[in-house]
Amino acid sequence: MLKLNKHSVWAFGFLSLLLVSPSFAHTLPPSCLPLLHQISKPQIFPVPPGHTRVYRAVSFSEYEDIFNHAGGKLRPGGGTAMEGKWFADSLDSAIRHGNALHGPGQFKIIEVDVPDDAPSLYRHNNIDRLGAGRYLDQSDLPGLTPRNIDP
Repeated sequence: MLKLNKHSVWAFGFLSLLLVSPSFAHTLPPSCLPLLHQISKPQIFPVPPGHTRVYRAVSFSEYEDIFNHAGGKLRPGGGTAMEGKWFADSLDSAIRHGNALHGPGQFKIIEVDVPDDAPSLYRHNNIDRLGAGRYLDQSDLPGLTPRNIDP
């Protein structure tokens, strides 16, 4: 028999509201995003057919560049010296990369749906021994729209 407590009732009501009105998710305070990501992401942002979802730990300055100066888009350069950008295959791997590269609490996570036919999409099984990931040349970045995931 299913046991309900105040938390499961709240979660059911929350998910019901999201299913009826996915735009409700955009009105939540940032502190709710980790919970929202864990319990309801498939209903809000399904992976489009022919795309791969990837995650990236970004410095605060790269985050600012994406969302305040580039109109919410990834763009070539962005303050990096590389000819492209690395993305993790999972949120957990992106968090491990963020902790290793920037330090705990010193980064933000973005997620991006990348077309499977992007010419430079390259997969590596173990980037820096922190998990699998993918690489994209700067020429494939324009047009990609990242979403903020606050770990």
